[in-house]
Amino acid sequence: MQKKIRTIALAAMLCTTAVMANEEIDSSGAEGGNFRHKEEKVYIVPKVLMSSGDTISEEDARRKGENGRGVGLDLGYRTGTGLNFEVDYAYTKVDITEQKGEEKTKTTGDYNSASFDILYAYHINEPLAVFAKTGFEYEKEKIDKLNVDKSDTGFLYGAGFEYEVKENMALLVEYEDSTIDGPKGYTVAVGLVIGLDL
Repeated sequence: MQKKIRTIALAAMLCTTAVMANEEIDSSGAEGGNFRHKEEKVYIVPKVLMSSGDTISEEDARRKGENGRGVGLDLGYRTGTGLNFEVDYAYTKVDITEQKGEEKTKTTGDYNSASFDILYAYHINEPLAVFAKTGFEYEKEKIDKLNVDKSDTGFLYGAGFEYEVKENMALLVEYEDSTIDGPKGYTVAVGLVIGLDL
């Protein structure tokens, strides 16, 4: 239920962001007459992330994830209209507790995910931009102690903001979730958007 509510809220935010974007952005990345600096078309985003953990019930067991931590890297391309395309990779390690009847097993799970995303960014002012994103995600889940080794696909959705700290470098804070069910839960990431002068 919470995942459905988050999906609806994020879809509403994506629509609102698109409606707010009433100013054209030229191909150099300059918005209207008040956005003065240049943004490179190609950028990378190294980031650290934390996951919330989630509880999953199966036939005879219940798995609860918590204390997820990891790293990620995004490679993006700006079209100059606020629309960006990204290829993302993330690795997350999550503490997991499985309960079968009265028996509890504590272990960790490894999650490798890759996605292709479409992102729309809107500059509120020169240094600050908000964005919403959606995409298709592949995730590999491995929990050795519980004999879990599987992969799944689903739709990714997220939102966040960037704040420019200097030309071609911005601080990023991002929320991200997907339709894939698992103990990992949603993630919150902090990263640095670095424009590449290619």
